[in-house]
Amino acid sequence: MIKNSLVLSVALVASATSVFAADHSYQALLNQGLRVDGSIPHKITLANHQTKIIRLMNVTLSPNVAKQVSERLTDILQNPFQRGALTLKGQDLPAAKYLGMNGEQVLDQGEWGTCATFATTGAINAMLSLSGDAEVSQLCNLELSKTLDGGDGAWDGSFGYLVFGQINQYGFINKQYQHATGCGRLKSYPAYSPDDGSAMTAALFTAHSALSFDQTDWTPIVSYDGSFAPITPAQATVALSNVKAAINQGYRVVFGSLIDGNVGQVGAAGQYDNIANDTWVMTTQIQQDFQNNNPMEGHEIIIDGYDDNACATYLDGTSTNQQCGLLRIRNSWNTGAGDQGDYYMTYDHFKGMVVEAYAIGQDVKDNFKPISK
Repeated sequence: MIKNSLVLSVALVASATSVFAADHSYQALLNQGLRVDGSIPHKITLANHQTKIIRLMNVTLSPNVAKQVSERLTDILQNPFQRGALTLKGQDLPAAKYLGMNGEQVLDQGEWGTCATFATTGAINAMLSLSGDAEVSQLCNLELSKTLDGGDGAWDGSFGYLVFGQINQYGFINKQYQHATGCGRLKSYPAYSPDDGSAMTAALFTAHSALSFDQTDWTPIVSYDGSFAPITPAQATVALSNVKAAINQGYRVVFGSLIDGNVGQVGAAGQYDNIANDTWVMTTQIQQDFQNNNPMEGHEIIIDGYDDNACATYLDGTSTNQQCGLLRIRNSWNTGAGDQGDYYMTYDHFKGMVVEAYAIGQDVKDNFKPISK
């Protein structure tokens, strides 16, 4: 697992900026606990009642890890978050805090499995106050990933730590260059086109990139380096507390979560802001799906707020239930999805399904003050 230092070696970044650089054998699955085999399409309904195709990472868990997650979820369902309860003894955080995205527009990854690229670059845009043509070009970074990995690079799945590592080493190109010159023979991100362009060489990329986001600008709350085991209940409590601490210190959190696409609308079965399926909640069906080691998905998103007292309602079987404690999520499925592009996730869902989480901000590695380590 990644420790405090997130320095990625040249060899790692050059050979593994997407999930396709990994060993896909069953033995590797047993050793690593989690495997991603590209992405799979899902249909969602937008606010205007039209449908949209999005893609989530196609996740397989080893039998042992699926069993561990199922046991963690059983514990969470038996001991849900209670309003008014402190996450950690002695912590002193407000019950709610909304940091927002510093004017960053809701992005649209289209019909590609590029959530990790959109979450990381969206957080960087917000951190550096980038807008318009000054924003990070997702297209150019994705075309570079083809060179680093071969094949489709990060177009069909990646993780936050890999994309951050790539940007640390090679920098990022802005949208002004993308629109004027193009990357991989494209000048616009192909949200709804099957043509994802061609590879961009590292030499060409670095000739036009900016190294404005470095290794001190992200730090782990929940580390992931390609080997996965679910965090313990105690670790989950600490992780949630540190997400809230990061928000209060002005840092957004990029995180990757397991998603049960069999539940609700791409896993979001709850309703918070009078919008159906705008909230990921923990349900008994999710626990049972892990118990049966059913196929899962993964998604990378941004946390920019929380509210201990906010509650989502949902159906669990035939009964209507309520789950309280919500994280506010910036998604990348455009403004028609969820609550004008934002979603919510209950603390219980986060604690049971998180794979990786990183606080993002200038010099956050040196300045972040965690509640507990």
